[in-house]
Amino acid sequence: MPTAIVSYTNLDLQSLIFASSGRRPTREPVAVKTLESFGFSFQPSFKRDETESLHELGFIDRKENIVLLGPPGDGKTHLAISLAVAATQSGRRVYYGTLIDLVTSLEAAQAAGQLKRRLAVLTHQSLLVVDETGYLLINHAGAVLFFQLMNRRYEKASTVLTSKAADSPSASEIPLLVICRTAGPAFTRTVKLGL
Repeated sequence: MPTAIVSYTNLDLQSLIFASSGRRPTREPVAVKTLESFGFSFQPSFKRDETESLHELGFIDRKENIVLLGPPGDGKTHLAISLAVAATQSGRRVYYGTLIDLVTSLEAAQAAGQLKRRLAVLTHQSLLVVDETGYLLINHAGAVLFFQLMNRRYEKASTVLTSKAADSPSASEIPLLVICRTAGPAFTRTVKLGL
């Protein structure tokens, strides 16, 4: 079953390779977004210097994970894609997809008896970007497959997740960005890019 998991593997970002047995996905590929095209004037509360420092990609070298949290429309997906673009421009291999697309590809691989291979492919990418976590529910089996992937990537490679902030009065207090350092026992560093 084709999915929209996209593999960015070189500097020619317009010729995307789809990670679904070479078949084209059922939906259009993701628009290429860069830090330069990010609307800092639209989001004046963002700390430009900290956002730019992320694009130096030190978090990938340190095998840290990024969680972009915030309300819909605040630029999480744009920043996640721009990190993927920056990583490919530095010669790293990157996979991008929504959580639903990723889980669907894992379920299809499992049904085809190819789960171990699919997990290996997704584990060995320098950066995995999982967009739209928490927007749609996934079933228990899908959650188990996603956990298996995240467990395999732990301390081996970086992952960027985007998710909407919880719908609560305190949601505005949630920072847009959380950097989880996986190199140490339980150390978490939070950097507020906005708000």
